[in-house]
Amino acid sequence: MLDLIALIIISLAFVGWISVRYPRYRHLLLLAFILRLLILIVDQTHLFPLLHAGRDTETFDYIARYNQGSSNWIVLTNYSKFLTIFYALTDNSRLLAQFFNILLGMGVIIATISSFNMLGIYNRHTKMMVAIECIMPDMIILSSLLLREAWVQFFVALSVLEFIKWYRTGRVLKIVTTIACILSATYMHSGVIGLAVGYTVAFILYNPLRQRITFSYVSIISLIILCGITIWFSSNIELFNDKFSSYDSESNQAFLNQASLNGSGNAAYLQWLPPATNIFIALAYAPIRMFYFFFSPLPFDWRGPMDLIAFFIDSSFFIYLIYIAYKRFAPKGLTFLKRNIVLSIMIAAFLFSFGTQNSGTAMRHRAKLVAPLCVVAGMSIYKRNPESTKKSFYENNVYSA
Repeated sequence: MLDLIALIIISLAFVGWISVRYPRYRHLLLLAFILRLLILIVDQTHLFPLLHAGRDTETFDYIARYNQGSSNWIVLTNYSKFLTIFYALTDNSRLLAQFFNILLGMGVIIATISSFNMLGIYNRHTKMMVAIECIMPDMIILSSLLLREAWVQFFVALSVLEFIKWYRTGRVLKIVTTIACILSATYMHSGVIGLAVGYTVAFILYNPLRQRITFSYVSIISLIILCGITIWFSSNIELFNDKFSSYDSESNQAFLNQASLNGSGNAAYLQWLPPATNIFIALAYAPIRMFYFFFSPLPFDWRGPMDLIAFFIDSSFFIYLIYIAYKRFAPKGLTFLKRNIVLSIMIAAFLFSFGTQNSGTAMRHRAKLVAPLCVVAGMSIYKRNPESTKKSFYENNVYSA
């Protein structure tokens, strides 16, 4: 009962805060918040089955509860450790744990709004990007269930915001906060480390104060080292494949079996591709794997109505966002920024695509990249007066995010 009272009080305070802080977007934010609370209610009451709910959510809950009375914790992932501590602080309140994820999910939207505010852009097109994050079914569900996705999405979105702050102000501290955000996201899922590569390229090559790319011996050597590290990471792609690698199959498998529900539903794809045994084969397979990662379930792989629904409530959004990002050029002053965020997205997608074998898992993982995609699409579709671009973008050192 106390956790329900806390949820209501925090919800009222949050609604009041967004109404005052973000008046342009208050209706969208309120709608997003209500939809996520409704999904929370559905999951708590089991009114009907939800996409992504089942094996992972029940396993996380079961292990966190079990660990409360055990001196030897079962550790499934870092999220299970976090959840164990959260349950200890909230008297095993799954309700508050899922509500915390909702707040993180709302933070993703707010970080995207702040990114657009930082860039000084606002119109119906950028508002559409925010609307996508608010109403996209996969984003709603993943930020309402007992999953780690909301955590990763939030820190990915925050890393984009901090990266934009660095790009605009040139503050060294923003390099630190950008990397800190990526490491926080990586704590829950290592695949998003790919975003850091694109950011690092910008840190090495771009001078925000001079607003241009600068080459030096240091930058060239740094790029060579970065390429070597990236190749090593890609060559060890198995690091990102086995999320249960820390789980002891002998002593703890009983817990997993007891908590698990149904499997993935036979939604596997690209099973005919031979394994990538080295980086060169991986690069050759990358285009088709990344294509499936972003857009599956594809029409020629549909197994029934559920795949058709999944395509229209998820894949279609990615088709639209990537089409806009590819088709439109960013305004003058934002081109390098757009290219580096796109590079970050593509490297992360490359890593995810080799650790993803079915459309359900792809939907969960690509949702982590929605925020940077929306920012890129918003920059691409926005048209600004060229005469006022430089002044509005660079000369105002006082900003609110």
